[in-house]
Amino acid sequence: MHLAFPFLALGLLALSDAASYNCGNSESSDDIRDLFLNFHNDARRRVAKGEEPNKQGKLNPAKNMHKLSWNCEMEKRAQEHIKTCSGGLVNFGSWGANTMS
Repeated sequence: MHLAFPFLALGLLALSDAASYNCGNSESSDDIRDLFLNFHNDARRRVAKGEEPNKQGKLNPAKNMHKLSWNCEMEKRAQEHIKTCSGGLVNFGSWGANTMS
């Protein structure tokens, strides 16, 4: 259950360039946030540059692929949702969510 949190949270990131997190969530650390955020941004960078492989060679370069940064409010909401283990779709208002099963 806790392993799902970083993946859900990554899908709920806001766009900005925050220097530090200061989220105050004891269930996650800044090192973990950095690990998942950097992994996700590296993947997005490869897509944006047209370097990400697919079955026919490489994906076409993306347009307007912005760098993501962590959003503490979304982390909090994602953690609350994960604790219910409902597995259903979530409505976070103007924020989107990526889910996988």
